[in-house]
Amino acid sequence: MMYTGAANLATSKGGDLVIQAQLNALMYDGLADYENAKKAFQADLGEKPTGELTVWQIHTLGYRSARTNMTYVSFFSSISVGS
Repeated sequence: MMYTGAANLATSKGGDLVIQAQLNALMYDGLADYENAKKAFQADLGEKPTGELTVWQIHTLGYRSARTNMTYVSFFSSISVGS
């Protein structure tokens, strides 16, 4: 169920552009060198760099690129620090 969005993205008309932007967000050169950016991302995942992204890889790419927009991280929200 959680991979439905990634599968829809892979088959959508503008899916490649979204994937290119997500690769760029993670500092891969997705817009200028899409094929090598996909291969570099796959290699960084420890996968065989084929250039054909799997649904799991597209999901992981979306998850990781979405985290680049987080402005802060709270590790211990239930612990109060200070006097």
